[in-house]
Amino acid sequence: MLFLPTKFVFILSFLLDILIPLLQLSRERRL
Repeated sequence: MLFLPTKFVFILSFLLDILIPLLQLSRERRL
């Protein structure tokens, strides 16, 4: 299964957009 570089980057950016806010929220809740 081959991924186009553009698709790969799009998926990475999409995941980062979801994961980063979640990580920030978890940090704020722990503090």
